[in-house]
Amino acid sequence: MPNKIKLLSEETINKIAAGEVIENPASVIKELIENSLDASATSICIEIQQGGRQLIRITDDGCGMSKEDALLSLKRHATSKILQVEDIEELHTMGFRGEALPSVASISHLTMITNCFQEEAQGVLIKAKAGEITTTGTAAHQRGTTIEIKDLFFNVPVRKKFQKSPSFDVQAITKMVRLLALGNPNIHFHLISDQKSLFKTAAQSSNHFADQLRQRIAELLGKEFAAELLALHFDHPPYQMVGFLGSPALTKPSRSHQFLFINQRLVTSTMISSSIREGYGTMLQTLRYPAFILHLYLPGSFIDVNVHPQKKEVRLRQEWKLKEKLMEAVQLALRQASYQKEPTLKTLLDAPMPFFKEIESDYVQEESWQYETNKSSFVPLPSSYPSFAPSFSCDQESKEVFSPPSFLIDKANPQALFTVEGFIIVEATEDLFTKLRQEDKQAICLLSQKNGYARLFYDRFNDTKEQVGVQNLLVPLTMNFSLLETEVIHLHLNLLNQMGFSIREFGTQTFLVDSYPELIKEKEVASAIQQIICDLTSFCHSNQLKQIRKEELAAIACRQAMRLRGKLSLAEAQLLIDQLFKSSQPFQSPKGDPIFAFIPFQALAKFFEK
Repeated sequence: MPNKIKLLSEETINKIAAGEVIENPASVIKELIENSLDASATSICIEIQQGGRQLIRITDDGCGMSKEDALLSLKRHATSKILQVEDIEELHTMGFRGEALPSVASISHLTMITNCFQEEAQGVLIKAKAGEITTTGTAAHQRGTTIEIKDLFFNVPVRKKFQKSPSFDVQAITKMVRLLALGNPNIHFHLISDQKSLFKTAAQSSNHFADQLRQRIAELLGKEFAAELLALHFDHPPYQMVGFLGSPALTKPSRSHQFLFINQRLVTSTMISSSIREGYGTMLQTLRYPAFILHLYLPGSFIDVNVHPQKKEVRLRQEWKLKEKLMEAVQLALRQASYQKEPTLKTLLDAPMPFFKEIESDYVQEESWQYETNKSSFVPLPSSYPSFAPSFSCDQESKEVFSPPSFLIDKANPQALFTVEGFIIVEATEDLFTKLRQEDKQAICLLSQKNGYARLFYDRFNDTKEQVGVQNLLVPLTMNFSLLETEVIHLHLNLLNQMGFSIREFGTQTFLVDSYPELIKEKEVASAIQQIICDLTSFCHSNQLKQIRKEELAAIACRQAMRLRGKLSLAEAQLLIDQLFKSSQPFQSPKGDPIFAFIPFQALAKFFEK
């Protein structure tokens, strides 16, 4: 007989509701900071211990609460921000449901001290355990509120069991506070972890919002990052936007540096992200994404924030209108920065025809084992570990012929026969057919350049037994990073050294690079490190933050392989093949994709049949 329907207890309801709002210590801090913002705070201090497990303390200088309001704030669905459902359309606050504080109180030991009077130093003291008020009284406190959370998830053992490591929570909290600081550049933030100050925003030197935002970006994301930003502004009622776009040179392999705030609320919007990318046109490479920090303001009637329990997603009305205006604003910002010119009839007529250039370059092929290189920029290949980064340019007036030494060519390995951009046609030997279990021996063998390089990167990054070939820099490279990136470098410094990068700290958020792996070009060292740091930041979901999993290391290797694009010479192609066959897995990329593939002659014949 099926179970009868029963009403859940109030305690059970509170715990279930808390699970929808509170996922981890970072979500607790987010909700409490948003309450401080709604209270018109100008300074917010966040203190944590053991990643928030042991202690979370939020102190602000906001308007505070009376005793009646403080007691009522711990009741579910009690709020001062709306009275009826229609009020949501004119919402100007971060919260409105009245769920956050009672949800936190139901799964922790909570202490609140609040004072709403400027002249009085005595505030209201309230203590609660598992949502039940245990103590009320008074305590010394200036105008504002302090909320202290201890023993988070003490009565929810299942949720506590599945929490990440304290180091993971520290990074997640740092990221969350940083995002809130970007969304509120006029407010002072101070984050303290285990009595150590992680970051403290400086006092603003300007009252102009755009200037405050640029200063906050330089503070949190780095001065070099801020220097590559382009101002963006448009005012087309009901839409108003202010913020910054990254220059075409400031692209990222992911959307990790795309920050959108709607009415100062951090949200995600696929439409806005894709519209901005479309505004760049052909200036962005494939699989690269522009960076932006944008603040959009619009009336509450044009946005629906009651979509996601954590208010991460929103719905916009008249999206098509906003998309059109946004693309125009992006194009205007690029033109004003001389990254994009207004097209004219003359420029279109005078533009070179890429079709004929491609045909011309296709007929300039090297035969045998010789390739041409610029005499002024040519560096002989080292005998110990050859560099096989592809060359992309050649001076037609100054050429010399270079033949690789015979000892670099392993005649036992398959030979490179022909190269096109991204692929190598390889000699289909009997041994190769056997190793790849190819039954049809009437076929052409192709090698994926990207997958091959990915295997080499992965082997050298992952193999602690084999010494990575490195190149020393004559002058150390100075690099500045954001607070979050600095924390990631500290956590993964051993991994970076294992990859072949020699990095040492040189002041606050500044590092010196002394050497780099030979697989990377010297001019691309800075961008390669930035990409690796970006990848490591996005892989913070690992239970043990200091240990990068194999699949994550494989993703880093594949991204680095994407940097070595372009058509290889036969010599470079052969070196790639020889290095691959020194690997324990020469036929498979770190992600499991094949490096070699066969195209049967029968399949080719079909292209010439009606």
